[in-house]
Amino acid sequence: MIEVDVKAGRRIAGRLAKLEVDLAGLLPAPQTEDERRRLANYWFFLVAICQHTVSLQGSIGGRWLRGWDYLEAATRRRAEVFTARRLSTLTAPELQAMLSDDFVPAHSTLDRVEERLEQLHRCASLLLSDYDGDVNELYCRSGGRLVGEGGLLEELSRFEPYADPIRKKSFVFLMMVSSSGLWELKDPQTLRVPVDYHIMR
Repeated sequence: MIEVDVKAGRRIAGRLAKLEVDLAGLLPAPQTEDERRRLANYWFFLVAICQHTVSLQGSIGGRWLRGWDYLEAATRRRAEVFTARRLSTLTAPELQAMLSDDFVPAHSTLDRVEERLEQLHRCASLLLSDYDGDVNELYCRSGGRLVGEGGLLEELSRFEPYADPIRKKSFVFLMMVSSSGLWELKDPQTLRVPVDYHIMR
């Protein structure tokens, strides 16, 4: 039989409450308004295609990486591509080239290429048709609220990769834009901890 030790739980919670996590190296804060806009769009599209990244691996900048680490490092080299207009016409070879060590499509270890490409196309298309091609428009329309009618969670659920019932990708994305200072959330108490082992590992 398992019992909960409430006193031990409170002691641990007390210690954890005093810890500070420095996210500066992982999620650098934007320096300009233009950078704020570009980073929000970058994270939006990157999280959208982050699933089953076990096959993704290689060396970027002399470092061997895999999974999410590789996905982020490789795409940062072509961060300018992460706009709705550009991604709406991205081809499979272009996606594979971006996610290879040497920009040669055949050298990419990315799997489910067509699925990810379709996710990018659909997200880009909806952004262009309904949000002026900019994910920051979701933030403006929601007033920075997560929940309720017209809230960020509802708006994000219109995009196929973010439509899962437990909203894992939505919370991962919102954690990133909030922690890096891109978006100020009006009801941060409703932000749940996203359990995404690809990223958290």
